[in-house]
Amino acid sequence: MPWLASLLKGLVVLFIGLVVVAVGTLYALGKPHKQTVSIERIQALEGIPVEVARPVERSFTDYVYCDGSVAPDVRAMLRAKVAEVVEAVNVRVGEEVKEGQVLVELRRTDLEAAIQAARTADTEASNNYERYQKLAAQNVASQERLEQARTAKERAASLLREAESRLQYAQIVSPIDGIVSERWVEPGEYKREGDQLLSVVDLSTVEVSAFVPEQDVANLRPGMAGEFQLESGTEWFTGQIRRISPSTTDPNRFFDVFLKVENRRTNGAWAMRPGMYAQARFARGTVNGAVAVPDDTIVREGNEQVVYTVEDGTARFPVEGKADTAGGFLSRLKRGWGRLAPRQGAADAQTYEQKPAKTARRVVVTTGLREGELVQVLHGDVKPGSLVIVNVSDDIRDGTVVHIVKGGQ
Repeated sequence: MPWLASLLKGLVVLFIGLVVVAVGTLYALGKPHKQTVSIERIQALEGIPVEVARPVERSFTDYVYCDGSVAPDVRAMLRAKVAEVVEAVNVRVGEEVKEGQVLVELRRTDLEAAIQAARTADTEASNNYERYQKLAAQNVASQERLEQARTAKERAASLLREAESRLQYAQIVSPIDGIVSERWVEPGEYKREGDQLLSVVDLSTVEVSAFVPEQDVANLRPGMAGEFQLESGTEWFTGQIRRISPSTTDPNRFFDVFLKVENRRTNGAWAMRPGMYAQARFARGTVNGAVAVPDDTIVREGNEQVVYTVEDGTARFPVEGKADTAGGFLSRLKRGWGRLAPRQGAADAQTYEQKPAKTARRVVVTTGLREGELVQVLHGDVKPGSLVIVNVSDDIRDGTVVHIVKGGQ
């Protein structure tokens, strides 16, 4: 039967085609896989890369820290010594002045007129006294009248000297080298005797007023050293305690302690100026042989302060499989069949082994004094020979395998 022969022939062709497709598929699946490299794989095999530092043994100074402010050490308040109209003001706030420099000029017209009148009165009184001297010598004038003339002469001379001195007060000069800090006068104003005109400060030395709590002020004495830091910088300046307030009205019982400090010029300007905020500190004592770590090794976990040290030990590592490249055509087909129909539990066939490794160890610490970037460790298993991890990442846990890439020398 011809149709049966055709059917058998077609089935054979179909079978051969299916075999070819199956063989090609298994051959493709059996292609050797290349090992892929990833950060996760490297970390699993080598550990998380970390930077470490060694704790050091050093001395710490125990300070009391307090707020303060800068004030001028020498300040001159210029006031009007005569009542007059202001003709000129020769300086403005912020300008530097020299000792003896004329800063304010008052109107001279009335003062000069007063001198002329006083001079005329003085001449008249002198002439009267001379006349009474002659009359007394001739017994024409009494001795009492002569004494009255003498008194009048002396009073006129005194008024003349006073008028001449008041003219000198028409020019207000600076008594010190310094800077004009305040000004309360303008040309054309009438100033009474005693009115404020200008304030001049000498900034070659300044005074730092620190507010020290009562439990610490008893340990301070004039002549002791103190330090302070401006809000605008990081440098600590050294000064000497000049005086201490004997009492306080502060409700928190803080006392004023005054430091005298030599000022300095930076780029032609004074580094310290009145009104600047200053944090002051005074030494309570010294702690020797303290263990210290960099502050960037300490992390806060909940209510605890923690450092992570690096320890030598062992860890569980996955066993690396051999490269899947062996065999010829039949081996490749077998490998393809295995990948197409994996056996039950093959995914769980990974094996592990213990190997030497560096691991992170979590250590709870209590910190104390601080100087610069170093922090004292009061309690905690951290020793000068240890290795502590810097800038601990979120991946680090107790027992994490790590790989040192920097530090520890």
